[in-house]
Amino acid sequence: MRHINRSALVPYDPERAFNLVDDVANYASFLPWCTESRVDSRSQHLVEATLVLAGPGVKQSFSTANQRFPYERIELRLLNGPFDRLDGIWTFDRLGDEGCKITLDLSFELNNGLLDQAFGRLFGLAADRLVTAFTDQLDQQYERL
Repeated sequence: MRHINRSALVPYDPERAFNLVDDVANYASFLPWCTESRVDSRSQHLVEATLVLAGPGVKQSFSTANQRFPYERIELRLLNGPFDRLDGIWTFDRLGDEGCKITLDLSFELNNGLLDQAFGRLFGLAADRLVTAFTDQLDQQYERL
């Protein structure tokens, strides 16, 4: 089992940070390892989405159910894909008028040793860099507070 916990303090309100993470359909436009991102279904509190990740010699897709708690958190759980387990949570904590703290807490385990060596490495690197990728995208989309 691999576990990743990353956070960042950003000069943006939780609403903007939440909306960016919630916009799964746009991931492929700014996450270099994500070659496809789509929303399979959306309701007020639940988004089911599929991502395709690719790197040298490996390409895998997986789907998650993302429980939405607007502007506070998004809880992820695996629907299907090459994992035995994948779950996580994004949190968005307001820091007064200064911005917010974004945190990603993610756990995953792949169901195949060979796949773990190839895709597990790619997914681990991608997951490790997610918070930075999202904060960079916030900088490109919005003015700082």
